[in-house]
Amino acid sequence: MTLPGRPRAAFARVRYGSTVHPQHRRLLTRQELASIGQRRGPERAAGLIAVKHAALSLGATLLAQPPGWSDLVVRRRENAAQVLELDGRPMTWRVSVSHCDGLAVAAVMSDGGDHDDRR
Repeated sequence: MTLPGRPRAAFARVRYGSTVHPQHRRLLTRQELASIGQRRGPERAAGLIAVKHAALSLGATLLAQPPGWSDLVVRRRENAAQVLELDGRPMTWRVSVSHCDGLAVAAVMSDGGDHDDRR
């Protein structure tokens, strides 16, 4: 049982190699692909995909109308946590991504005050 107002979270992991896999490319928007750059591209792409997977999982449990894959965009920021956007608007969910030994893991956390105003 989850108490009202308590943080909620979802987690996801994605494996990556030395190049950005074509399957991963298809899962990202042009903006997301442009944000990964060349340096550390495969791990950054895997991190963005892990964030989206976690956000979809969390959205399915918290939002009246769960988001679709194409509704979510992850904005990378230099030296700061990524920001999730839903239908072009920033979300209040917090994002954390880590990479190690070919594995990207992401956590997406809600502060418990979520609502779905896309109606």
